[in-house]
Amino acid sequence: MSKFTAWAGLALAVLLTACAGPDTRIQGPPRAATALPVVGAHGPANRTEERRLLARALRGTASAQSDIALVTSLRQTMTHAALVAGNTVKLLTDGPTTFGEFAHAIADARSSIHVETFIFSDDKLGRSFAALLAEKAREGVSVRVLYDGIGSWAAKDALFDELRAAGVEVRVFQPLDSLDKVLDGSINHRDHRKLLVVDGRIAFVGGINISGTYNMGSGMHADDERQKSLEDGWRDTQVRITGPAVTEFQALFFHSWARTGGSATPGAGAGFVPPKPQGAALVGAIASEPGGPTEAAIQSALLAAVNGVRRRLWITQAYFAPDSSLREALVAAARRGVDVRILLPGFSDSRAVLSASRSMYGELLRAGVRIYEFDAAFVHAKTAVLDGSVALVGSANMDFRSLLDNNEVTAVIVDSDFTADLAETFLRDIDAATEITLERWTNRSLPQRMQEGAATLFWRWL
Repeated sequence: MSKFTAWAGLALAVLLTACAGPDTRIQGPPRAATALPVVGAHGPANRTEERRLLARALRGTASAQSDIALVTSLRQTMTHAALVAGNTVKLLTDGPTTFGEFAHAIADARSSIHVETFIFSDDKLGRSFAALLAEKAREGVSVRVLYDGIGSWAAKDALFDELRAAGVEVRVFQPLDSLDKVLDGSINHRDHRKLLVVDGRIAFVGGINISGTYNMGSGMHADDERQKSLEDGWRDTQVRITGPAVTEFQALFFHSWARTGGSATPGAGAGFVPPKPQGAALVGAIASEPGGPTEAAIQSALLAAVNGVRRRLWITQAYFAPDSSLREALVAAARRGVDVRILLPGFSDSRAVLSASRSMYGELLRAGVRIYEFDAAFVHAKTAVLDGSVALVGSANMDFRSLLDNNEVTAVIVDSDFTADLAETFLRDIDAATEITLERWTNRSLPQRMQEGAATLFWRWL
């Protein structure tokens, strides 16, 4: 079956499937009674060591007590992911800068390179990235690539055949090779993670795909009056992690690798010896996967975060269509005095998702949530600033597809310096955005209201 036929079948199946309305609630697992211990340099830490490691990450910030309470709340939902101490985390917010970091890490690789991505494009950037991987494979480095069959449906087989010819191991998550996957709905299960792990010592995690949309910077200039489009550089966020937590992301890669038929025994050089502690950041890798014990892991963490913040909650999202439990939590946070701000796209590659997002603006604005639409580029980042020292960065959108159907990963980062960097970036972003006021929103046009209403009919499948 051709890729075109499979894609057409998928679209038809989505349109014919029963839809969920805006009041749908994602059912998460009950909160765990006890949290996993923080992992220190010598393994699971006792309470005294935990307090020391947490204090080091918070560095005496003014909101330290509320941050400790927030971290405690988050940890109670992290039943399959411990916070690991001793890491450094670098914020990357620009396509060229991020791929420059990718290229540098890959060039220095000595044992292994592992790539897991939703989109691996057959364009100039994708081919350039593939060439870097092929070169390292020919040098004897173990290179593994896992890409999603739906996200990368437009890529030609020749691109991956050339990688295989160079010695790269390539596997596909949900290849478009059977109409049965469309008919039974399993095609909705997608690998939406974006991971690059090099030598088991550096991990890159976030929202950035291997795609030419990141060929140029996003140009965050509020005074640039030129009409921006999807052809401009996307505004996205990735993090570069070094330290013992990298092993957690490496393990996630091999879990996905084994699910697609790859060897569950990584072999020598795969990078499972935890790197030595290098910094103060506590990092946890929260992964979700439908149909298993971690199905609602990210949803549960998001709810714990929103319910636990005391001072500020600054969210950036590309596709924002949260279920009723998350919307209620956002409303409650704003009403108890939390500074809740949400940065969303002013334009999107999915008009339906954008309309669905806008359908809930009124409810949030009336509660005191501040909403901004980013006009300088298409914003594709998935981040959150929580109080003074806690941050979330990952691949998961706040929508049903990410939280129910996809394999996703979110890095929980407890570090006052990193959170300050992410907060500064958020403030810079909203300077290039338009704030949506309740008065303006109340006076929007009838056609726009109709678009929003139509989008909510397909809420579950956007």
